[in-house]
Amino acid sequence: MQSPHAAEVEAARAKLRQLEVDRAARPHCTVSRSLLAMALKSLAGIFEQGTSGISVVVAFNGRILSFDCNGLKSVVAATGTAWPARYKLAMSAIAEVLPIRLNPSEVEVGIWKSMLEIGPARCPGVSEVK
Repeated sequence: MQSPHAAEVEAARAKLRQLEVDRAARPHCTVSRSLLAMALKSLAGIFEQGTSGISVVVAFNGRILSFDCNGLKSVVAATGTAWPARYKLAMSAIAEVLPIRLNPSEVEVGIWKSMLEIGPARCPGVSEVK
């Protein structure tokens, strides 16, 4: 018979396995660090002008990751599965985490629990664009 502690451990492991499955299924892609840095720098002019009320739409079609902000579109080659939707967040959410330290040569960009993840950075307030 399994002890109560062993049952709790097994339940925690099952929860962790489910979390890993959910995380792997989220919209995400992989981008070269140098290309992503250039894409983020291309938006720098907008960051400097102020971010109040400005939104960024992020999308990935299976080949191209794009950041569309106020008519300025920055695109970069990426690998992964096309995202099911486009996602929108306030420019200020990205501006608050810049500059982002992008250490590995490949950086993961994805959507997780209403956040845009750019490597180690988490930008809250993401919503799906209808």
